[in-house]
This record gives sequence, structure tokens and C-alpha cells, in this order.
Amino acid sequence: MGKSATGDTISAHVRKTVIAEIQARAEALSWKKGSFAARILEDWFDRGAPAVTPADQAMQDLKTLRAAGTPQQQKPKKTA
Repeated sequence: MGKSATGDTISAHVRKTVIAEIQARAEALSWKKGSFAARILEDWFDRGAPAVTPADQAMQDLKTLRAAGTPQQQKPKKTA
């Protein structure tokens, strides 16, 4: 596989039962298991990269709160 300016390669240790399912689904589509696994990750990202564990959700919630700023940092809303 050649290098890509828009992608990168990752390696992950996954349970054999998960790999078996990926392999079976990939074979049914005449895909390689790595291509099917990559599509799973692309789909996760396309759906907004939802949290996959409670700890991940907590970190995403913290990120959202930090982005919103503290009440002192927020601009006051104009009233009519």
C-alpha cells in the first residue's frame, strides 16, 4: 500500500472473535479485513465520533464545557 497525504495506518490488538466477524463480513464483500475495519472507523467518524465508553463520554462532555467557557468568560446576552 502506498503512502497517502490524507490517511495514515494504525495497528490495534482486537479479540479474535471480533476479527473473525470482520473477516467474514469483509469476505462476503470481497474486501480485505483491513479495508472493512477502516470502513467501520470511517463510519464511526462520519456519525460524529460518538463516545465508546463512559470515560470517553465524560472527556467529551468536559471538552464541550471547556469550549463553552465559564460563565465569567461568556459574553452577556443583550436584552430587549
